[in-house]
Amino acid sequence: MDVWEISVVDSDSFISGLVALMSLVFTLLVGYQIYNAIDAREKIDRMQNELNRINEFRGDIDKIRAELSSDIKSNSATLKALVEEAKDNNTKTENRLNEGILILLARMCAAKPIMSQNAFLKMLGAIRCALDIDHKEDGYGWMLKELEEYMLMLNNRYPFSGSSDEIPQKVQAYKDIYKEDDDLIRKHKNYYLIKDMYEPLMGKFDIRLKLISQMKPVSLTEVDKAFEH
Repeated sequence: MDVWEISVVDSDSFISGLVALMSLVFTLLVGYQIYNAIDAREKIDRMQNELNRINEFRGDIDKIRAELSSDIKSNSATLKALVEEAKDNNTKTENRLNEGILILLARMCAAKPIMSQNAFLKMLGAIRCALDIDHKEDGYGWMLKELEEYMLMLNNRYPFSGSSDEIPQKVQAYKDIYKEDDDLIRKHKNYYLIKDMYEPLMGKFDIRLKLISQMKPVSLTEVDKAFEH
């Protein structure tokens, strides 16, 4: 029968072993902490690098945004100028169209005695539209000459026929019709181009209408003259 030999461990040996074990544990703990510290530092460095890249990216974005903003402002100004130019061209085109239509209508009215009073009104409207168009080379003289021809068509036989009470009323009603166009023409920025011809002619026409309202026969060749037998 085998007999196990039991060795006796004294207190010094036990303490020495315990100290050695604690030293090992402490070393492991310190090593683990150092490892964690190094790992944490690496993570912090990586995060810092990522943050730096984000800041750089943000800086690039701000730069791009500033450039885009500058381009947008520049393009916006250009676009606005183009839009204004297009509007101006459209307005001029519309005025040319209206001018042509009104001249055509004036001539059509002049061809029919029953509508002759409208010839003057249409031609006056055409002159108003013409002031918005550059007619400096062609001039406006021919338009005013044609307007004068339509003035001569108005007399106390037609359309201003009637009693002594009716004729002044008809004359005033007619003047009220063309007053708006006349005012717009006189206030137009390009009025100076026709002022020297327009004002004397309209002054003569006013005299003609006054003679008609007084039931006096008017000349067929001179706007402001009464008919001489």
